[in-house]
Amino acid sequence: MISVITVVYNAPFCLEKTINSLLNQNIDRSLIEFIVIDGGSGHETINIINNNRVCIDSWVSENDAGIYDAMNKGINLSSGEWVYFLNAGDTFEKNNVLSILLEHINNITDDINMVYGSHKADSVEHKQECSLPFLISHMINHQSMIYHRSLFEHGYDLRYRFCADYAHLLSVWPCLKPKALDLCIANFDTTGVSSQASNKARMWQERLQAVWRSDLNITVKIMLSSRGVMAWPYHYLKNWLLRLTK
Repeated sequence: MISVITVVYNAPFCLEKTINSLLNQNIDRSLIEFIVIDGGSGHETINIINNNRVCIDSWVSENDAGIYDAMNKGINLSSGEWVYFLNAGDTFEKNNVLSILLEHINNITDDINMVYGSHKADSVEHKQECSLPFLISHMINHQSMIYHRSLFEHGYDLRYRFCADYAHLLSVWPCLKPKALDLCIANFDTTGVSSQASNKARMWQERLQAVWRSDLNITVKIMLSSRGVMAWPYHYLKNWLLRLTK
């Protein structure tokens, strides 16, 4: 079973779009589990959840400490062997994505514990590579990854507001066994906080913190920091200058 976890906060129409995308998947519903974690939104979001209870296996609506706290709640509620995040506003690229993922999962060897593909953002497809050189400048889009639940023994680190997924990937790197698929998995909603230019400095700062808090060796840490040591001050100064001109 795949546990599909959707996190939402005050985005009822985005949630509805994501739910409709799930409902359009050509798959036996007994093979997926759908969990919605709401951060204590207003009545519009709750109405959409109640109107779609037929496809929602579990849901929570309460205050949380941010998106990664909500994602941890989803993991704790889930029972599937594989865990996948499709947050409010995100959609599957095609109606057969989940069935293709399940087919691959059922045919992989026991040591594979993460499967990933490409994703689209603003209609542009982005290929990805689960490698340390790729992680110097990028993070694998979590809407295009599906994890074996054994990789979530400790969940996401709530010290990070924007980059807990990056920190988590580095923490499980020594035991990560990924498999790349020639499959575009999801359409990523670029209106979220992680896509806003004003948050770029904080994101690069968190990435550097994640690198140096990890258990990777010093050579790898230096390599992974090579982009961030330039990007962090650049975006910090850019934001500072923008504030001055306002």
